[in-house]
Amino acid sequence: MTFSLTGPNGAVCTLFDRICDDEDDFNVNFDDQASPGALPCPPVGGGTFQPSTPLSIFNGIAASGTWTLNITDNANQDGGAVDNWGLEICTNNSVGVETITTNAGFAVFPNPSTAIFHIRKNTLTSEKSNLRLTNTLGQTIVANEIMTNQNYDMDLSNLESGIYFITVTTNEKSETQKIYLAK
Repeated sequence: MTFSLTGPNGAVCTLFDRICDDEDDFNVNFDDQASPGALPCPPVGGGTFQPSTPLSIFNGIAASGTWTLNITDNANQDGGAVDNWGLEICTNNSVGVETITTNAGFAVFPNPSTAIFHIRKNTLTSEKSNLRLTNTLGQTIVANEIMTNQNYDMDLSNLESGIYFITVTTNEKSETQKIYLAK
């Protein structure tokens, strides 16, 4: 099997290529800062290893956009499935999560958070706003109508860690910000 990651700019990082012969169960993490060494066969213990191509090829590109995990079964005789995969992107900005829109009519903090996000409206002029929280698949998790003159606290302690998107829509505009729930 061959695993690679394609970034929003089209750069491709090979995580590993044709290891472990016919083994096809994997639970592994990749980090350029991991201790050097070969992957165990099969890599099922959730350990962290250096990829074949350094992930640093993605340094300097925007974190927003489409990231694709590519898996090639070089001897596809029994099929297979990916149960789940994740991507953690570390940035140098002060809150750790990139804002998708500029001139936002609302602020979300703290970001990242372990449970509660505070939403404070700045420049929204409409009497009512619609607030929607979606996951990375675009599925709506929360949808509420809020008054413009109200601040809103969102408790996400019941959700899995990861990236979510908060969209606030008024008659005048719709803006989205990316948040990170870290537990």
